[in-house]
Amino acid sequence: MACACAVRYDGWLYAPLSWLLLAGPLRAGKLRLRPALAYVAGTLIVPAFLMWGNWRDMGDALYLVHYIDADHMRNAAHASAVLGRQLYAVYCLLFWPANLLVDLSPPIFVAIGVAIWKRNRLDLALLAAIPAALFSFRGAFLLQFHPLARFTIPTAVLLLPYAGRGFELLLEGRTRITQRALAACALVLALGFPAYLAWRTVGRADSWADTLRPVSPVSNLPPDLEAGAKALEVAIGAGGGSGTVLVDESPGYEDIALAFYVHAPFERVWELRRPGMDVELTRRPSPDAIAELPG
Repeated sequence: MACACAVRYDGWLYAPLSWLLLAGPLRAGKLRLRPALAYVAGTLIVPAFLMWGNWRDMGDALYLVHYIDADHMRNAAHASAVLGRQLYAVYCLLFWPANLLVDLSPPIFVAIGVAIWKRNRLDLALLAAIPAALFSFRGAFLLQFHPLARFTIPTAVLLLPYAGRGFELLLEGRTRITQRALAACALVLALGFPAYLAWRTVGRADSWADTLRPVSPVSNLPPDLEAGAKALEVAIGAGGGSGTVLVDESPGYEDIALAFYVHAPFERVWELRRPGMDVELTRRPSPDAIAELPG
């Protein structure tokens, strides 16, 4: 959990929620207070260190959290204006279950649903559901969060332990032939679904590929962005040159991916998304290249 806090800021939400899992064993006498407090302290080490660094460098212990929140609110407002307020609210409310269906594959998703429906240990399910409900509410009703597929991955991981019990319940009482047939279909779908997503997104440039790309098991860029990154590398002499490039801001976060794939030092890739960059540009010389993105 401490590592999760180091990798992503939403881990800061899962860490304190995980403390609730200690309450039952503590009450039952299966867990002593000292190890429980050691776990709590262990999950606080990384957030405390990062908050100290933010306060030292930026004067705000929660600087990056506030920055990420502001970015989400800006993109939520943009998406709501494009889709319409009501449709965007529906989009936010359906985003988590729809992405979990894809992340986990349909058979595993169904098995997890059956296990939870039969009330098989709901502790992990509640731990997964609270952040999902919070983020969905903030997006749908407050326009303070714009859903992204990567936020659903911790939820999927927390729900995976329910899959085994779910399959047991689905196969219970059925003939051996039926059990084998269902197990074979589940296995084919569980392997075939992510394989299809990878095949359908890598090197594809159509709208369906762009829709599936965030949940593809193989990280990849749209071909036009990948070609743009290579062109920018040539333009600024990424290897041993000294050129600079200004990357425009995009509501779809394409600018972040483009800047990442331009293999040049951080100080030579100027992202307009960075805080204070618009002011900083008035004091810098003109960039050697400009990447303008739609939106």
